Amino acid sequence: MMRKTDEKDARYFRSDRFFSSNGQWYFITRENREAGPFATRDAAEAALVDYLNKTAGVLGPDAWSVPGARH
Repeated sequence: MMRKTDEKDARYFRSDRFFSSNGQWYFITRENREAGPFATRDAAEAALVDYLNKTAGVLGPDAWSVPGARH
C-alpha cells in the first residue's frame, strides 16, 4: 500500500519492527517511534496490531496513542 507522499519508483525493504532490550520488548512504528516496554514479544505484537488499527481510523482518529510510546 502506498501513501500519497511515497515516491512511485522508491524501493522499500521490510525489516523487523520488534526488538528486545534488558528483557523487555518494543516495536518501532513507520514514523520511527519506539513503543514499549512490553513483557513479551506476543504482547508487543498485539500492541502493534492495536496501534495499526487505531492509526488506520478503525477505532477513531483520537484513539491512536499506545501505552509506552515515546513521541
